Amino acid sequence: MATDSVTGTNTTPTTPTSTTSGSSGLLTSLGIGSGLDIGSLVDSLTTAEMSAPNARVARQQADVTTQVSAISTLKSALSTFQSSLTSLLSGSGFSARNATTGDTTVLTATTTAAAALGSYQVEVQQLAQPQQLLSGNFASGASTIVGTGKLSFSSGGSNFSVDIDSTNNTLAGIRDAINSASGNQSVSATLVYGQSGAQLVLTSLKSGANSGITVDTSDGDGGLAQLTYGVGNTTHFTEKQAAQDAIVIVSGVEHHSSSNQVSDAIDGVTLNLVNKKPGSTVSLNITNDTDSVVKLVKSFVTAYNTLQTSLAPLDSYDSSTQVAGPLFGDSMFTGLKNQLSHALGDSIAGIGSAYNSLAALGVTRGVDGQLTMDETKVRGALAADFKAVSNVFSGTKGVIARMNKQITTALLTGGAVAARSGSLTTQQTAINNEKSMIATRTATIKARYLTKFNAMDSFLAKMQSTGTFLTQQLDALNRATKT
Repeated sequence: MATDSVTGTNTTPTTPTSTTSGSSGLLTSLGIGSGLDIGSLVDSLTTAEMSAPNARVARQQADVTTQVSAISTLKSALSTFQSSLTSLLSGSGFSARNATTGDTTVLTATTTAAAALGSYQVEVQQLAQPQQLLSGNFASGASTIVGTGKLSFSSGGSNFSVDIDSTNNTLAGIRDAINSASGNQSVSATLVYGQSGAQLVLTSLKSGANSGITVDTSDGDGGLAQLTYGVGNTTHFTEKQAAQDAIVIVSGVEHHSSSNQVSDAIDGVTLNLVNKKPGSTVSLNITNDTDSVVKLVKSFVTAYNTLQTSLAPLDSYDSSTQVAGPLFGDSMFTGLKNQLSHALGDSIAGIGSAYNSLAALGVTRGVDGQLTMDETKVRGALAADFKAVSNVFSGTKGVIARMNKQITTALLTGGAVAARSGSLTTQQTAINNEKSMIATRTATIKARYLTKFNAMDSFLAKMQSTGTFLTQQLDALNRATKT
């Protein structure tokens, strides 16, 4: 420390102290010499210098994000629409058939796509029915002890047996043992009661001539013999209803069925027999199911209009606000829309009918791109040339096949939409890389500014200290001169 010889005051210049960061070597207590907020000043200068590249990258990122969202919407809309084309593409919707009969109190019918168009005359001579047996009378009713042993049953190719002992040897016990037998899928047992007692009723659970019931017994005390029944042994039960097949005559051909649902008399047709009417025929007509087709066409129109609604904002343009959709003027999107438009509107070659396009069938497109369907005209086309209508929609060269092909091609790897998605992914990667470089450059610029301003501030602090020292010296000289 130096001391002035005249005044005895401290003459050593004082330098303001500041803390340094061990990691960066930069002053962290800024503005000591200058009084400036160096931290804020450096941030402002750095932001100003990097504003242009940051704004450019932000614009690029916003544009790419918008494009990614638009392509995602496009892919989703196309996939949803394509999924709705399944039944039309397969042609199954046009294979639906109607079956109508002239007397539904005698028979009704259902069909599958295998049913051929045509008319038939059906006579129901006999209905299928199960066998029903009534035992002899047991005067003591349900509590009558019958006997013990094993009862064996056979009906319709199914066999089972029950063991009867002292715990279930009554008429009611035997009924319950039959119904609860684990292997019983063929016989139902019940009791009916009359003035003179109870009787056991056995009914086959299946109809048809082969559903007849046989009952045998073995072992035991012999009391169960009175419940046996079969060929050559029919005295213990009375047959109240014979096991028999249904007999129908279809277009002159006799057909037998163990069930009253006859599914093997006409291809693709199941006859549901309600009543027999021997000697009288009932008409059966197999026709195209026009109602189902009309619903199918309506569903297509709805699905296409939903697609159009989803896609419309992507290339829209509002002239009043001059705001355009994300894919406005985009060549890929425009090309895809044109392809779908041609697939939808162009006539189908090779049909050989006036009904060779959607417009000819009554499905037209408005200026807004939405489809409308004239149901009367569609039904008229179906009545006039059902096959042509089917070919327009679901033929191998039809509207649905063409649109499905265009969408599949666009969405496949290497297709227009997939290629655009790949390009956007590449752009996103490049933008992220550039953002990283800008961040590195920003840190470098900020460090440079801090170094310069800290040096300036340190210099100003020294100058201020020297100035203070000189002022003190001059003051001391002035005081010495006055004395």
